[in-house]
Amino acid sequence: MGLKASCCRQQEAFVFVGDVPPEQQRIPMLRVLPRRYWLRLRRPFCVVGRMMALKIPPMALMCLMAGVMWIAARLLPDLEFAVPARTVLAFAVALVALGIVLWAVMQFRRASTTVNPMKPHASSSFVTTGVYAYSRNPMYLGFLLALLAWAIYLSNIAAFLILPGFVLFLNRFQIEPEEAALTALFPREFPEYKHRVRRWI
Repeated sequence: MGLKASCCRQQEAFVFVGDVPPEQQRIPMLRVLPRRYWLRLRRPFCVVGRMMALKIPPMALMCLMAGVMWIAARLLPDLEFAVPARTVLAFAVALVALGIVLWAVMQFRRASTTVNPMKPHASSSFVTTGVYAYSRNPMYLGFLLALLAWAIYLSNIAAFLILPGFVLFLNRFQIEPEEAALTALFPREFPEYKHRVRRWI
């Protein structure tokens, strides 16, 4: 016998839905929430996203993350591990990071477009050659490699675990707004470039 109304048990977080076979009636609540409830749940995150988008310069974020990594390494010394020739390895990775960033900046200068990551809407063109043929965001890739070099030097697992947070933050609050702006400026060229070249590498 089908139930005409849905009821929710707060303790168990389950919903009973009418006209559903008995063996499938007890399912997690989130799977049967109407779309309007999902929109309400997403609203605060959308507001935060708009507030944080393009607000923190990527280089400042990199320095902030480097500080957090250092603090984490000092607070959790038990997570340290040995890295052979860590200073040499960290220096080599840092050189690669610097080279990628400088190459990307030179490409922007040659194209006479802005390198200000906080104003992507001011771009007069977008670069697809050089290092940008391999990554859509080589500057941010260089920042990530610089943090990787710092993590190698610290030789602490906690420092490495912070790296994904840097990537996720940039993806959500920096790269996605930039791509939206570039799509609006170059509605034909940028989507094709976006499909051809990866976001990071």
